[in-house]
Formats: sequence, C-alpha cells, structure tokens
Amino acid sequence: MYTGNVKRYKAVEGQSTYELHRSECSRKSLFPRRHKFIDYVSHCFHNQGWSLDACVGYALAKGIFQKDQVVSTKTLYNYVDLGLMDIKNGDLPEKVKRNTKTRRACVNKRILGRSIDERRKS
Repeated sequence: MYTGNVKRYKAVEGQSTYELHRSECSRKSLFPRRHKFIDYVSHCFHNQGWSLDACVGYALAKGIFQKDQVVSTKTLYNYVDLGLMDIKNGDLPEKVKRNTKTRRACVNKRILGRSIDERRKS
C-alpha cells in the first residue's frame, strides 16, 4: 500500500489560480498613470469651456505635456463613457445631439399581400 504524498486536484484552488493569472494577462489601463493630464483636461473643460480634443491639442502644441504623458481624444471619450472622469455625456454638447443608430432600408422585405388601405370597404 502506497502512503506517499498524493497531489489531488482541488477545484477551488484551480479557479483562484486561473483568476489570478487572468487578471494579470490583459493590458493595463493608462488612466492611473496619466492622472495629471486627465486632471488638466477636466480643469480646461469645466473652467474654460474647451472640448476634449481642444485640450489634447493645446497641451501638445504648447508643450505642457509630452506625447507619452497624453492619452488620445478617443480614449478620453471612452473614459467619459465609462464614468471614470468627472465629465458626463450630458456635458458634451455635440455628443448628445448626434444620433448613433444606423438606419437600414428594408431591401428584401416580403410583400405578403395587399395593404389594408387598398382593400375595398365591405
């Protein structure tokens, strides 16, 4: 009879190891590392009324921040959508005006008979 040390699979430990490895495998967010620039954008947006794109362009043109310290305009809008910034979608005047739903023409729509309007009245 074998009384040695036998390793057995434990589902709870396997799941916790998987979750630990999974949490470390994705790309890390730039939000915590670029907090000075994001604070600058929030300040310019609220106090000077600039758009997010204007804040990015001004910061780069005037040399306030280097290229590696700045996130793109698209990333800023994603942060607004995720609620990471103190700017809300309602604060962005052009964003609430735009209709993002695409309109589709029903090209292959079946015609299943005459319309009620075309039928004779009985």
